Amino acid sequence: MNVTFRLPTAELEEKCAAEAKAQAQADKDQEKAQAKAQAKAERDAAAAATRHQGTIMGIALQWLLDPGAFDLEASGDLAVEMLMRSLEPCA
Repeated sequence: MNVTFRLPTAELEEKCAAEAKAQAQADKDQEKAQAKAQAKAERDAAAAATRHQGTIMGIALQWLLDPGAFDLEASGDLAVEMLMRSLEPCA
């Protein structure tokens, strides 16, 4: 399957700006969780936030490319479980 996405420049810039804003907020949230010992401190906050966003965006992209090819709800539940496990509080 060959899929090409073409967005007008202004729309692409808007989407990139929104993604950068979401990434910055995710970084801040991860850092706050680490400061409160609610997340593993040895993790790099930016890397953890990027992993979380990447998982969500990857599932969404796969669904857009081939809707119905997998159980979206089950994939979302599994992703949440995986991401929450990676943020378990320090022991």
